[in-house]
Amino acid sequence: MQLTEKQKKTLKANNLESNRITREAMQGALYILMDEKPYKEITMTDIIRKSGVSRSACYRNYKTKEDIIHDIVTDFLAELMTLRDPTMLESWSFAFAFFRKNKKSIGLLMKAGLEHLLLDSLNQELLRIAPDAPDLTQAINNGIIINSLIYWSKCGMPGTDDEAAKRIMESYREIMEYVSAQISDADA
Repeated sequence: MQLTEKQKKTLKANNLESNRITREAMQGALYILMDEKPYKEITMTDIIRKSGVSRSACYRNYKTKEDIIHDIVTDFLAELMTLRDPTMLESWSFAFAFFRKNKKSIGLLMKAGLEHLLLDSLNQELLRIAPDAPDLTQAINNGIIINSLIYWSKCGMPGTDDEAAKRIMESYREIMEYVSAQISDADA
């Protein structure tokens, strides 16, 4: 029996939706397991059992638990980057609020020693955009952003999000003054 184009589109849409549901279930299961035991002790079998998906559905979507973590981090960063054309202060306030809102998820990544994946993912995106023309300025800024957010999280997220953003703006001013002085000394 030959499928019509409409049937093919419907089948493809159903498969995509099924994969999305499977991926969400597996991501959720991994989060639950990371809260229960060390990340290194979690197996794909644990994730499959906890998620309730079939082994074949699992392996159609993910080969390793690292693949699941990669998707979690990628989705997390995509959501973090949703603010369009903000001022620098608005960007930082949004980032601190976002980390606070996702405190549990961030905490689980840190507990597993995987917070570095946030920066790795941003760097991979930079490489994807311009593999032959490194954007070192954005790489420096990515490092500042992620490290500041992680450090702030590890410190217990003190103050309000706006207060933390204002402290970052003050830090940027201090960095600019320091770098300007170093450049002046080097030019002399």
